Amino acid sequence: MGREVRILCDRCGKDVYGKEYYTLPITKVKNGKPTKFPTIWLCRECFAKSNIIINDIEKREETK
Repeated sequence: MGREVRILCDRCGKDVYGKEYYTLPITKVKNGKPTKFPTIWLCRECFAKSNIIINDIEKREETK
């Protein structure tokens, strides 16, 4: 039996296998103890949208 490899964008659900995609490993640190979360897989379009949101959050924190 053959196996089927499917890599889907976690945001839009588009199949990105064999195409350009991005991964975001998420780690939360609380009281010096790191907790790792599952890696987020994103297609190019969703990564570009998410990157804008991440940069916007960082800018807001700097202005406070």
